[in-house]
Amino acid sequence: MVRTTSILCLSLLLLACSGADKLTADDVVGYWTGDWGRMVLRAVGGEIWGAYDHDEGTAIGTLDGNGVMRGWWCEAPSRAVDYDAGEFEFTFSRSGDLSLDGRWRYGVDGEWKEDWDLVHVTDLPPPELEERFEDQGAFCPHP
Repeated sequence: MVRTTSILCLSLLLLACSGADKLTADDVVGYWTGDWGRMVLRAVGGEIWGAYDHDEGTAIGTLDGNGVMRGWWCEAPSRAVDYDAGEFEFTFSRSGDLSLDGRWRYGVDGEWKEDWDLVHVTDLPPPELEERFEDQGAFCPHP
């Protein structure tokens, strides 16, 4: 009986640590709000695209198996590397409400800035952010 209980406890522990609760694109798409205003994330093909308030910003990235989205952001007016574009990383977490701890930088060599944090919102996304997805030219792939 002790052995059966031990095996059951070990099995439950392994199941809890197995990644059964890993985040997928379906988990992270939707409406977010935080440090740089509002953002909407959508699954587009094998990528996740985002549209956010600050300077008509957009982002394109991919989500890995560890709940980290890496990609490229760009903003008006130029959407140019080193001025209005660069890399970002979002680490998603389910501790409490679904949230993300984000960092970003200009280009690929700039200093990382640790101030792009957001929480998931269940309200309907703002129409002006939803409409931005219609202009695919506003979304900049990583060079």
